Amino acid sequence: MRDEVPLFDMVEFSLTELCNRTCNFCPRYDAKVYPNRDLHMDFGLYKKIICELGDIGYQDVIVYSGFGEPLLYKNIFEAIQLAREKCPEARIDLKTNGDFLNVENMKKLFEKGLSLLHISLYDGSQFIEKFEDMIEKAGLDEEHVKLRVRFLHEEEKYGLIISNRGGMVNKEVCPPLETPMNNCCYYPFYTFFIDFDGKVLLCPHDWGKKLVLADANNETLVEIWNSDKMNEIRARLNIRDRDFGPCDVCNVNGTMYGQKKYEAWQLYMAKKNEKMEEYPIQI
Repeated sequence: MRDEVPLFDMVEFSLTELCNRTCNFCPRYDAKVYPNRDLHMDFGLYKKIICELGDIGYQDVIVYSGFGEPLLYKNIFEAIQLAREKCPEARIDLKTNGDFLNVENMKKLFEKGLSLLHISLYDGSQFIEKFEDMIEKAGLDEEHVKLRVRFLHEEEKYGLIISNRGGMVNKEVCPPLETPMNNCCYYPFYTFFIDFDGKVLLCPHDWGKKLVLADANNETLVEIWNSDKMNEIRARLNIRDRDFGPCDVCNVNGTMYGQKKYEAWQLYMAKKNEKMEEYPIQI
């Protein structure tokens, strides 16, 4: 029956707890809220996880983003190379603030196997030309590198969809909800989020790390994905019950992506002659 379980199609690594910026729309705006720590994923743990993905023939998305700046992870090139070796058909993405990019390491990222580089521009439109020149000199194009505007005024939401990151963002920018939203969320149906220490979190919006699902140091990804705890969470979100942390204060819609995997879970449960609502709710 395990082979029939609809697996994740996005694995996100938060490789480091270190970032060089303190953006107003990020929990790092205040070190008391989210301290900047020089902590990184052990490469042995990373290798364990990537090898597990290789063993199941993973062909979907691997993304380096999370709570820190991935280019501050000292093994980032080796990490991408290993992911490409073990998961040759996967799409490998990296999201960066661009502060540590130059032509040489941009080229190296793709030589190691990167598929897509997202660069967030925080310091004004004058940096668009800088990165466009860098992209051209690296022999790349817009299919490989996406520039993301993040320098608009606060009234324009900086150029992004603002979320409260599980209630951790500056309350003046995006406060936590006082009552939970009444809608489903697809994140636990398609996303696997792994923090630097191997802890598996509910989703990339749980900056407070309120709901730790498991530890990838001790369990396999497939075991975690089909665990009772994961299934209980899916059951609650399936009936629009978000009255548990961090979902109770989260303002993320949660249905913009992942519909196909959500529907696949519905079919899977129907084949088992069970309803998702019948799972015991003991979060």
